[in-house]
Amino acid sequence: MNAEQRLLFEETLAKDEASLLPLLKGAEGEARASSNDDKTERKPRRKPLPEDFRRVAHHHEPENTNCPSVEYGKPMPPVGEDISERLYIVPAAFFVHRHIAAPNVIVQETAVVQIIDGGMPAAGLIAHTVVNHFGDRLPYYQMELRAARTA
Repeated sequence: MNAEQRLLFEETLAKDEASLLPLLKGAEGEARASSNDDKTERKPRRKPLPEDFRRVAHHHEPENTNCPSVEYGKPMPPVGEDISERLYIVPAAFFVHRHIAAPNVIVQETAVVQIIDGGMPAAGLIAHTVVNHFGDRLPYYQMELRAARTA
């Protein structure tokens, strides 16, 4: 770029900047006004979590609710509460169903019918394995690695 082109560019830049400056100031004023409105009324940013999800409540209470004033010194009543919800997931967990027959009994309850005679897997484990292998195309060795991490 030579000196003449540079001078022409700088003149055009100055004109454009002068024409945009009032628009920029107007936009900043609108942004300040809208930010003041947002501070007074907080609007949720996303939809609430479905009500049918299981909820575990963790209450965070202060160690001491007594008034710091020596004259008053009584517990202060709660004014309100802030609630924030976070979505957690509990991964699959392995557990054992133990079937025990009562000892010293002549008549014994019949055993639960198993899918695989003499086998250890229950119906849920077999369904989990079939869905992972055939539905999600997960190889058996990867299912074994996942099971080792959850155990």
